[in-house]
Amino acid sequence: SRLHAEISSDQGIFIITDLDSANGTFVDGERVTRAELRDGSVVQLGSRVTFRFSVVQEDEQRALSSLQNLGHHDPLTGVYNRRHLEQHLAAELAFAERHESSISVILLDLDHFKRVNDEHGHLAGDLVLERVAELVTSQIRTEDMLARYGGEEFIIVLRETPVAGAEILAERIRRVVASATIVVSTEQALTVTLSAGCASLACSAGADVEELIQ
Repeated sequence: SRLHAEISSDQGIFIITDLDSANGTFVDGERVTRAELRDGSVVQLGSRVTFRFSVVQEDEQRALSSLQNLGHHDPLTGVYNRRHLEQHLAAELAFAERHESSISVILLDLDHFKRVNDEHGHLAGDLVLERVAELVTSQIRTEDMLARYGGEEFIIVLRETPVAGAEILAERIRRVVASATIVVSTEQALTVTLSAGCASLACSAGADVEELIQ
């Protein structure tokens, strides 16, 4: 509810300063008004907040961010992965029910995708998946979420959107993908199509993630 302490840096030295807090700032168990922080210092703010101060180099931070990104994203297409989708959708469903708002999902499935892999190779199949993910991303809003659900399946989560709105978007995406030429090599380009299904919370009140996707 108020400012408790602040951390500042000067030429690589980090200083924590207590801002006249009522219940104190502690570094490694000792109450301080001003103290230097070292890598690994344990900082306690009052009786409830404790954290370990750590100095991380820029290249280490990039590596950590990359690992975190891999935890939530599909490494091939760059969209969210299934695990993150299920967590996100569960939270969105709870929000929609609590506020009595709309939420819809669109399940996209590339048609005859096995034929692409069999006739043109898995590298071509990977390029198709990447390009389709880009095309779908270009058609959705910032607040919508796209995730890879399975091998050639994608899901879009649409906040505050009734099923009729999801149907309109699904049809637009179907046309965009069908009309796109996907270059898979210097000598070859493919066209693919997809099928889409739509559902909303209104279709099944109280549905969980599995029921809505089903």
